[in-house]
Order: sequence, then structure tokens, then C-alpha cells
Amino acid sequence: MNENMNNELNQVEEQTQENEGLNINFNDKRVKVIFSSAILGAFLICLGMSYALPGTGINSTSVNEETINLVYGLESSSLDKYNTVTVEGKKSVSFVLTIDSSNKVDSYYKLYYELIKGNDVIVTISENDNFIAKNDKKKVNIYVYNGNNTESTIKFGIVGGLSSEDIVADKGIVLN
Repeated sequence: MNENMNNELNQVEEQTQENEGLNINFNDKRVKVIFSSAILGAFLICLGMSYALPGTGINSTSVNEETINLVYGLESSSLDKYNTVTVEGKKSVSFVLTIDSSNKVDSYYKLYYELIKGNDVIVTISENDNFIAKNDKKKVNIYVYNGNNTESTIKFGIVGGLSSEDIVADKGIVLN
């Protein structure tokens, strides 16, 4: 039994000596220099990867964007100052609506209408491309039929947007 304990003690001492060889003494000047150099090298590599070379004048990730507020006007002798038209029961109205773009860029737009009063109304808008050039005017034919016995009021509006996206008006109505 004594012999087994001596063997175990010898094994523990050998493992302790092996582990002591793995210990790093941070008080040693050489260890501090090597460790500091490794940290500085990693920092410089990260810094170099995060910035473009100075003086090249080329930055492939830059984007020249400008925020543009698209402004449109609607004009028609049939519309009031709120861009609404009232149609008597079982009657129809047709008129020309002029879209005025005071924008400094060409843009796509979408005309929309909202039924303010009444129901059973059919609105036809004669558009073909929903495109208007900068500082231009465009005429669109509008036809409104009120199938109801009482008068109906329809409000017209316009929004600018992208050509490849549906334009969503208030209350989640998709304009396409």
C-alpha cells in the first residue's frame, strides 16, 4: 500500500513539473515584448483592413445620394381647392386633370382617388406610363360614374414613387 501511494505521489509530481513548463511568466521581459508585439500586430492588421489606402481617390463603396422631395400639383376646373369632385346620383362627369411636376428630376407617380361620400362609384383614369419629366405638365382624362341615387364626393391625389414598387397610400391601400 505504501508503494502505491509513492507511485501516485511520483505521478502527481511529474504532472506538476510538466504543467509548470506550460506556465507563462508575465513578469518576464521577453514574454511582455512578444505578447505586446502580437497585440500590436493584430491591431494594425484590423486597422489596415478597415480603411482604404489614403490618397488613391477611389472609394468603391461611396454612393452619391440626394434626398428629393417630390412635389406635384393637380389642376382642373372640375376640382375644388381640396381636389374633390361631387357627382349627382345616376350621373357621370368627365374632365381633364393636369398634373404639374415641379420636381428637378424625372419621376414616376401614381394618381389615386378616395371616396369621401357615397358608394357605387366607377372611376376611370386614362394613364399609360405614370411617368412625368422634370418641371413638366401632363394631361390625364378622368371619367366618374355615380351608380348611386345620392350624390357622391371623390377626392383625387397623387404620390411619387419608384417604377418597380407598388405605392401604398394611407390605411394600407395598395396603388398599382
